[in-house]
Amino acid sequence: MGIPIRQSRFQSGAQKLMLLLASTLLALGVAEAAFRMFDVRGYHEPRKELAMQQALLPEADRVPGVSVQYRPYAEFSHVYDSNPRGTFDDDNAIAYRLNRYGFRSPDVEHAKPRGVKRVILLGDSFTFGQGVWLEDTLSYRLEGLLNTDVPADTQVLNFAVGGWGSRDEVLYLENEGMAFEPDLVIVVYVLNDARYAGGLDLWREFRAQYQKRGLKWSYLASYFYAAVGRRTLARRYVDDLVQESEQQREEWRRSFADVNRGRGIAAAGGARFAVAIFPFLYDLDETYPFRSLHQKLVDYCRWNNIPVLDLFAAFQGHEYAELWVHPSDQHPNEEGHRIAADALADFIAREGLLKDLSPRS
Repeated sequence: MGIPIRQSRFQSGAQKLMLLLASTLLALGVAEAAFRMFDVRGYHEPRKELAMQQALLPEADRVPGVSVQYRPYAEFSHVYDSNPRGTFDDDNAIAYRLNRYGFRSPDVEHAKPRGVKRVILLGDSFTFGQGVWLEDTLSYRLEGLLNTDVPADTQVLNFAVGGWGSRDEVLYLENEGMAFEPDLVIVVYVLNDARYAGGLDLWREFRAQYQKRGLKWSYLASYFYAAVGRRTLARRYVDDLVQESEQQREEWRRSFADVNRGRGIAAAGGARFAVAIFPFLYDLDETYPFRSLHQKLVDYCRWNNIPVLDLFAAFQGHEYAELWVHPSDQHPNEEGHRIAADALADFIAREGLLKDLSPRS
């Protein structure tokens, strides 16, 4: 009589196990369907660049020594595989239309109008505004903040190109930029401006650490893999990058010397000069891995009497991934540009960088 009882218990246990397995699979299926419905996933295809090559100036037409420049009136776009924030156009794209100087800024004459102050922002793709519309860029927002009176008396010119480093920025300032008669020149420094010292970057290989193509079949699995990977795999990758970059003393020395030379060029043309450090958007808290590299530039600027703003303080405490243009693109989105513009406007006022300027003839 004992055998049937054992069989009954075994069958009951097996049935419970099968029921649990079926319930789990059903729950996972429902979750997968919900993630797909709301397009929540952890793997994204890399963005596409349309007409980028046609937008670039050939070397013979560039400022000597500058690594890349855009053609006058060039148009190109970035296309993403999704639109999670609803900020792209119907094709999940952002289109860029440049002025006659090849920049994402209004057309102006070299000669500054009487009574107008001019601010030049020198930078790379962060300042250019990759992935955001013109009215959301740092330069556009900053101009609005500086012009609290009517009529407006301050122009902010966005002289930024994706891929520029401090050497490119200063060469352009020396050869072309000062012809626009700036009152204030601000280098918006990103840590890869030191010629990618030690391979330092946060998008070329960073995304590969936590987005695995093999998981693209499941929105649910890829989402959780990416969420964990950003905290573990990506962090180890970033820590190794920082350690390697700190050893590239010569590259940092050259980059900081370029910045200081920019200060001299601006001063020779009667303009004030400052530096703003734009943080990489990753772990924006007390564990921020790039803090030591920020401090190198802050110390250098203070030693050389260059006004400097470390924008990390303005970003600290924010959830970094919520400030990305897209899960596949770690450039600052419109909220990131707003945070930077607010902090930079306060810095300009606090330092009096546009006060008591001598009028130009």
